Amino acid sequence: MKAITVKRTFVRQKPRIDNAPAVSSLVRSYLTSERKIEFAIEVFFFGIIVAISVWPLFVAAGALGEFLQRAPI
Repeated sequence: MKAITVKRTFVRQKPRIDNAPAVSSLVRSYLTSERKIEFAIEVFFFGIIVAISVWPLFVAAGALGEFLQRAPI
């Protein structure tokens, strides 16, 4: 019985990270083209949306805590 040996050649390419711009330069280029007042308005509305979304979680946690305090042991 003969064993067959298969040799594969892999060519490793350099990662393209060297050619990609840094994240900070991407953010900087975005923020320079964005007007500051528009950015502030977007941040404000995003904060409102986050506050509205998180509020029910705090209420539910408080209700659960109250339930566990009143529950008989």
